[in-house]
Amino acid sequence: MIVAENLTKRYGGRGGVAGLHLSVGGGEIVGLVGANGAGKSTTLRTLLGLLRPDEGSVHIGAERYEPDHKGARAQVGYIPEMPELYTDLSAWEHLKFLGMIYGLDEAVTAARAEALLRRLALWERRDEDPLAYSKGMRQRLSVACALLHDPKVLLADEPWSGLDPLASFLLKEIFQELKEQGKALLISTHMLDTAERLCDRFVLLADGTVAAQGTLDAIRETAGVGAGSTLEEAFVTILRRRRQGEG
Repeated sequence: MIVAENLTKRYGGRGGVAGLHLSVGGGEIVGLVGANGAGKSTTLRTLLGLLRPDEGSVHIGAERYEPDHKGARAQVGYIPEMPELYTDLSAWEHLKFLGMIYGLDEAVTAARAEALLRRLALWERRDEDPLAYSKGMRQRLSVACALLHDPKVLLADEPWSGLDPLASFLLKEIFQELKEQGKALLISTHMLDTAERLCDRFVLLADGTVAAQGTLDAIRETAGVGAGSTLEEAFVTILRRRRQGEG
């Protein structure tokens, strides 16, 4: 459902991501994992079109993704690491405004907004300014904003940041339900234990390039570790090997 080919984004001739190939099918959750500065956020923002790639292409379904194409935008939802919310709009007004942007019928917007706010335990505070919310509440509102238009593809950048255990569990439930509905999910996270339990495949980034990708068994094989090894153990092994090769 989403395919990136030779995706490259440089900052001043260095950094970013280089020659990235990845795909996420419908009904699949792929974990994008890596150390800080590995290029995870750059990858997601370039896939989304918030950053223009220097090389490569992104396709949603059979079509090349262009961020200024309304049909393409309507297929993608995005949960940023830091919630990006408007000032002077209540949570309810946020969702009504987004419904207008996506061209949703008012009744559809209202029904979906209520369902999401209730599910995410925000309904009782829907008329408050989110700037008065806690970090976790703002993150939950960000999830509601990303899902309002029922996207086929969801990109999430460290979506568990700031969530308490109950909200974190709820979000994992929602992601699993989206997978069962045939959505394609690409989730960037440094929480490798969570990724291991939730994701079908993994893309391990190191210094802006793919160090390994595939199922957990494939990652273990690349790392040369045993069948009982965790994703974290396999990732650390691969990363250390790369750094020793550079030394």
